[in-house]
Amino acid sequence: MKNLSRCLPLLIGCQLCLGTAIAQVSNAAQGDHYERIFAAFERLPIRNLESAYLRCASESEQRMLSLDEAAYCSIGSEVLKKRRFGGDFDAMLAWWKVHRNDKTDNSNGNAGLASEK
Repeated sequence: MKNLSRCLPLLIGCQLCLGTAIAQVSNAAQGDHYERIFAAFERLPIRNLESAYLRCASESEQRMLSLDEAAYCSIGSEVLKKRRFGGDFDAMLAWWKVHRNDKTDNSNGNAGLASEK
């Protein structure tokens, strides 16, 4: 029993280090995943970005988005804001107010939410 009580802090320390290492690898992989999504959005035509944004806005009004869907929509929003509106959030908001009831064209397959990838 004495040996176990002396080893316990070492075992706990090893578990914490292992858990931290696993979390860092997971976070790096997730970061790479989001960077690939960002790069894919960067290549889309503006019309597709607009459709994706409007679809995300519509879906988020109807239900709570999953974490992946919310990240996907957030990345798409940032790319649209940068490319279409030169980073001007107010201009994007004004555009959204005019177009929020537009039907979105999802025929190209690129304007869907993350769950439809």
